[in-house]
Amino acid sequence: MARIYRASIRLLLAGYHLSLVAGASTSAVLYVNANAAGPTHDGTAWSTAFLTVQEALNAGYGGDDVWVAKSEPASPAYVESITLPTDVGLYGGFAGTETDRGQRDVKANVTILDGNNTTSNVVSSSVKGAVVDGFTVRNGGNAIRVNSTTTITNCTIQGNGTGIFVPGGTATITDCTISGNTNGSGVYVDYGGTATITNCTISGNYYGVHGTATITDCTVSNNGTGIDVFSGTVTMTNCVVTSNTTGIFTSGGTANVSNSAISGNTTGARVGGTATIANCTLSGNSTAAFVSGMATLTNCTISGNTIGSGVYVESGGTASVTNSIVAFNSTGIYLNGGKVMLSHNDVYGSSPDDFRNIPDPTGTNGNISQDPRFVSRTGGDFHLTSGSPCIDAGDDTLVTAGQRDAEGRPRIVGAHVDMGAFESGTIDAYTLHDGESALASMGGLSYVTPSDFAHLNADRGGASADTIDMFDVVWIVRRATGLDPS
Repeated sequence: MARIYRASIRLLLAGYHLSLVAGASTSAVLYVNANAAGPTHDGTAWSTAFLTVQEALNAGYGGDDVWVAKSEPASPAYVESITLPTDVGLYGGFAGTETDRGQRDVKANVTILDGNNTTSNVVSSSVKGAVVDGFTVRNGGNAIRVNSTTTITNCTIQGNGTGIFVPGGTATITDCTISGNTNGSGVYVDYGGTATITNCTISGNYYGVHGTATITDCTVSNNGTGIDVFSGTVTMTNCVVTSNTTGIFTSGGTANVSNSAISGNTTGARVGGTATIANCTLSGNSTAAFVSGMATLTNCTISGNTIGSGVYVESGGTASVTNSIVAFNSTGIYLNGGKVMLSHNDVYGSSPDDFRNIPDPTGTNGNISQDPRFVSRTGGDFHLTSGSPCIDAGDDTLVTAGQRDAEGRPRIVGAHVDMGAFESGTIDAYTLHDGESALASMGGLSYVTPSDFAHLNADRGGASADTIDMFDVVWIVRRATGLDPS
């Protein structure tokens, strides 16, 4: 049976590979190298490469690639402002000898586009399907201006007025460092634009991200304001927001923040609009959450905010805090004219007080006041030790299907959901055979029983909690081999 599984899986994957090969394009490659000797510069080979990037872009058509070699030693940078054509991919990071894009080394062959300290854009994209991959973009009013659909990958955006400006298009930004854009924002998304930002470092800007965005697996640090939601919606998952003046500020829009660490900011989250914060840690800030709008905090750990408060509710503000631990802050919950609802929380150990201007709710609505017994409060490890009163003490009705704790573990491992950001207890162990079975089930090659389905459906971020998909397969295999499942 195992051989049948393996043969079937090989056929499934082989078919998938062939479909990719069959669909491959035959687009042209145009070459740019400031060091090309010439005398011909028609862009058809490295030896006859164009000397400027815009020359190659002018010659490109939909589906073409432009490969750009590092400009040194001929010049420290390509000093030009460029405009991208439709469906053309612009790739840097080449030494000038490669025959396959996979051979380039972006870190070794730093390819710089320099705006020469003008107030205009270094890169302009007003067309669909444009790609900017593997560049350092600096010294522009805006490093990259996006008015249509543009993908930006493996780039360093630094020393501009604004890093990436999206006034009306869609920007997909992945594996980038966006730093030191001190007159504006790292990423500025205006009213008509959207951005998807993944696995990026956003630091040292006036605003880190300003406007509507989906932000995943990013570090946002040392900005004036890390995330500024002046309108629209920001959805943030699996991020670190640290050492900003304000970590997250909703002045008029909505922030949905989950599975993230908000630490070391002057104000962790300032909620003037609307914010939902779930399965997060808020620690080491002056004030963790300052609420003058509407905030919902669920399954959060709020600890070590020792200058201000864990949760401060201003006049006109409303905060709902549930299934959370608010412990060892200066003041736990501070009500200054607003409204707060508390259910199934552990509020403990703050000095001078756990509650200010609010009756102590301990003993009602599932609220307790006991030492949560962190693994290491001073060390910032807010996992719960055995015997913690917060284990199995939360409200299960607030747990949605497929919900995960701050590090991706399933919620409700024990009898009930735990309070705080981290679920305690052990979860299912997996074997490589489990991964094989999950892959076969995903491909429709085998049937699994309901009990096996429950075991194999790890629900690691796929489209549905009711199917076994590749996210589940990868999770199972990594756990079975002892690798970090995240």
